[in-house]
Amino acid sequence: MTSAVLFDDAEARTINYLRPLLGVTVVSAFLKPTATTVVTVQRVGGAERNEVVDQPMLVVECWGGSKAIAHDLAQLAWAYLRALAGGAWVDGVWCYRADTVGGPGYQPDPDTGHHRYTFTMQLGLRGQGLYS
Repeated sequence: MTSAVLFDDAEARTINYLRPLLGVTVVSAFLKPTATTVVTVQRVGGAERNEVVDQPMLVVECWGGSKAIAHDLAQLAWAYLRALAGGAWVDGVWCYRADTVGGPGYQPDPDTGHHRYTFTMQLGLRGQGLYS
């Protein structure tokens, strides 16, 4: 019998990684902003690569009071996540890889028209063994 492996909360780890680097509010969900600058990170899928590596697919939304602010925030967040590609610690979890699934695209909120860029990343995060 192999040991069980627990995969960490990829959303929370990514949020904790990005928050100090971006210097803005970074959360998993929120009510639609008015003219605020905020980043959301949501796991939308992914599967294990093998018995010890999780590959979460994460959608990152970057909101800003102007299209330029949202754009620049998305570029910065994307750069920091791509920098994990060679292997790095993400809030205490080892990240083996970081792959862009879809780069930043302008998608203003359909209900409010607020400026938003979104992109999708897939990370390779090491799990932790559970021993009985």
